[in-house]
Amino acid sequence: MRFVQLFIPLAKLNQPSDELFPKGEDGSILYDNVPPEETWKAMEELVSMGLVKSIGLSNFNQSQIRRILECAHVQPVVLQVESHLGFLNQEVIDFAKSVGMVVTAYSPLGSAADQR
Repeated sequence: MRFVQLFIPLAKLNQPSDELFPKGEDGSILYDNVPPEETWKAMEELVSMGLVKSIGLSNFNQSQIRRILECAHVQPVVLQVESHLGFLNQEVIDFAKSVGMVVTAYSPLGSAADQR
């Protein structure tokens, strides 16, 4: 493989661990503390190296998207968010579209865990 067509990081990444979802002593999931802007800059470097063609975002809210847009030299092309009849997530979808991002839904048929 010479390049990845689309690379999309999650808003919150787990801390490096041998466990799939590392947890603290209180049982809560441990997330990495790397600022999303730092991750974005590293992803832009992959684009400039020709290893990745396009980059996007997953599970980012409006505030987080704005933070990326303020620092981005390479604009995010897609936003992947949860969206279905029980949770339309319309506000963030409308915002993403207004800044030129394509939106793709995950769990479009809902989720067994969804109580909304």
